[in-house]
Amino acid sequence: MPPEIARATMSREERELRARANQLLAGAGLIHGYLSTRYQVCGTPNCRCTRGKKHEAFVLVLRKEKKTVQVPIPRWLAPTVRKWVGQEKDLQDMVRRISELQVERIQEMKRAKSGG
Repeated sequence: MPPEIARATMSREERELRARANQLLAGAGLIHGYLSTRYQVCGTPNCRCTRGKKHEAFVLVLRKEKKTVQVPIPRWLAPTVRKWVGQEKDLQDMVRRISELQVERIQEMKRAKSGG
């Protein structure tokens, strides 16, 4: 059976990363995708967008079953969606760093076992 990793044996950095990751997982939303801002013309003949001032529109872009999916996001919800996308990116970075620390721990364990 592989050795369990006791919290006391973790580096301070790893403990902090795990705590922050747990807070993100337990808290607000996480979305794996990105928020795209588009500028478009509505088609109304006398609208300002026909004179160059296009309407701002937000679209959440995701991958679902190997296909790109675009979900229109209302303007009022865009800041929240942007935050959730950012939190997911932060979580990815934390997991990546925790993984690097785990690999370092494995290398240290191997060196300790072999005596070198």
